[in-house]
This record gives sequence, C-alpha cells and structure tokens, in this order.
Amino acid sequence: MERWSVRWAWVERAAAWDDEKDWIKHQGQLKEIESMGVRYAGQAQLIAQALMHPVNTFLTRLRDMQAARASR
Repeated sequence: MERWSVRWAWVERAAAWDDEKDWIKHQGQLKEIESMGVRYAGQAQLIAQALMHPVNTFLTRLRDMQAARASR
C-alpha cells in the first residue's frame, strides 16, 4: 500500500481534493453572503420607510396647518 501511495501520490492528491472541495464551499459561502447583503439592504430600506411614514405624515399635517394659518 505504501508503494502505491507514493507511486500514485495519494497524499498529495487527497490534499488537492480537499483544497478543491474547500474552495467550492468557500465560493458558495461568498455567494450566499452577497445575497444576504442584497436581501438585508432591501429589508432595511423597507423598515426605514415604515419608520419614517409617521414622521412624514406629521410634517405634512404641520405644513398644511401653517399654510392654513398663513392664508387667514
């Protein structure tokens, strides 16, 4: 077995196989991280819009009230 291992470079080939599998796994993880970033950015934008809606409504009403007072 040891002769075959040396002759066919089993240790090196197994290490190369492991490296290739690790690289493929890493690439998949990078794609998932990029996807998460896009997804979370969209969610953050929706949350910011929802949080700002009451503020914008308040400001609109305030401007309307000021405009009504100014036109009297």
